[in-house]
Amino acid sequence: MNGYKDWEEAQRVEASYQQTLRGLENRRDELKERVELLKNDTLTKERLVRKRLGFVKPGEIKFKVVKPIQPD
Repeated sequence: MNGYKDWEEAQRVEASYQQTLRGLENRRDELKERVELLKNDTLTKERLVRKRLGFVKPGEIKFKVVKPIQPD
């Protein structure tokens, strides 16, 4: 009987590994897609530079909205 329980446990562990693997493969595919967008899509590059580095085009005005400090 112990052999069957070991086999069941091995099946559960394998199923868990398979699920983890599928999740990692999905994440890899998402990252590959993002890399391709960053390589080839001008709009994606522009959005990233504007968001992360705060770049603006000539003639644009940048505003920064700041939350007011809450009194204690």
